[in-house]
Amino acid sequence: PEGAYETAKDHIRMAVAKARELVPLEVQKVKVEPSCLIIGGGIAGMNAALDLANSGYKVYLVEKTPTIGGHMAQLDKTFPTMDCSSCILTPKMSEVSREKNIELLTYSEVVEVSGYIGNFEATILKKPHYVDQVKCNGCGICVDYCPVIVGNEFELGLATRKAIYIPFPQAIPGQYTIDMDHCIKCGICARIDVCEPEAIIFDEEPEYLKVKVGTIIVATGWDLYDPTELKQYGYGRYPNVITGFQMERLLSSFGPVIGKPVRPSDLKEPHSIAFL
Repeated sequence: PEGAYETAKDHIRMAVAKARELVPLEVQKVKVEPSCLIIGGGIAGMNAALDLANSGYKVYLVEKTPTIGGHMAQLDKTFPTMDCSSCILTPKMSEVSREKNIELLTYSEVVEVSGYIGNFEATILKKPHYVDQVKCNGCGICVDYCPVIVGNEFELGLATRKAIYIPFPQAIPGQYTIDMDHCIKCGICARIDVCEPEAIIFDEEPEYLKVKVGTIIVATGWDLYDPTELKQYGYGRYPNVITGFQMERLLSSFGPVIGKPVRPSDLKEPHSIAFL
């Protein structure tokens, strides 16, 4: 419409007039803390941490789950070379854990950030594992005795785990964690005949850590869209309707069915597969 065209021209004239009055920003020099906070321990966060650490900077790498690796740890192969995902990822995870300039804070979350460019103060919540990471020898006997069975998040619900668990075999750090959302506090795992090192700490409290950093990198990754909202496809109602990521786990050589495409309902080979 003619009126809209004239309005658009007026907006452009106003923007040009405003630009004529602009003055250069004043250059300011501030002291910058020679350290960095990276939020997210996936492949992006790990690469950034290693680059900064190798350049001599102190890095605080914060990951909300008990292990670094992110979603790449759940993939079987990577495009376009189809290289083994864990073959690429696992050495990098080990390098991060060994790097002296990286302080690895898994099972932790950033709860507050204050300050200004070059001088931030972050408060980090370190959630309790309820397992003494020094005493625990990783024998896994506690897992055998734990009576609680829940869905395995790493396998996207296609397999199960116990209330005390390590997310996956190559997890770094390879520390056991008690999932208090499902633990029934029966105390079996804490018995001396089950945990000889007496590493179970049911009364462990969360810790708060304050760090000063010059920069913050947000590498929090991504989450899958919840297809239960698309009622017409029946996801969540029919067990054999799965997401592409769940299909990835089924086809993975280290997945719940060792790379065989099976129906979750009966673990039998499907006659056909439809991708939507």
